[in-house]
Amino acid sequence: NLQISMKITLTVGATRHPVEIPEDATVKDLMQTVVEKCKITPENQKLIHRGVTISSDPEKLLTSCDVKSRSRVMVIGKRYDDGEDVALHNLEMIEKDVRSVMRTFDELHEQIDSIMKGFLDEEHKNKAFKQIKKKLLTSSHLLMQSLETMDQMVLGPEFSNARRIRKTMVDKIQSALTSCDKLVAMVDKFIAV
Repeated sequence: NLQISMKITLTVGATRHPVEIPEDATVKDLMQTVVEKCKITPENQKLIHRGVTISSDPEKLLTSCDVKSRSRVMVIGKRYDDGEDVALHNLEMIEKDVRSVMRTFDELHEQIDSIMKGFLDEEHKNKAFKQIKKKLLTSSHLLMQSLETMDQMVLGPEFSNARRIRKTMVDKIQSALTSCDKLVAMVDKFIAV
């Protein structure tokens, strides 16, 4: 029982993917081929043949949509990339940690201001400054770990979104580390007194 197949071309932007599909295939079958060839999930696909969206009726036979050998089907949709999705998730987790550390910095800065304004008696200042310094150094260490984690991420040029987010995160962390160093230097002056 020899199955007759059609040779059609999937067009995604400027890229063309020649594919072979059985003549009795449905739109749904073609959508699955698009997943394999173009890495676009069915829910993100829009297939257009001769100006008509055929992906809206997945159970329809391709031949009833006038798709035949040498037809071109335009594919519109966002590609998925497991690698980038994982990288984006990891960056999101790092960003959450960094935001938490930044809140800690803000709280510690407020504590320093309060102590400097005289809201703590002299006998407790030294101990308070030492505790603040310890928290600052711990926070700084967490930021350094985040930088190291991001540095170990291998992001190819195709991971443009993840690369952009990582760059933004690195800039934020470096800025936070600079602020932390200033706070530590400020606290050290009071501990030394």
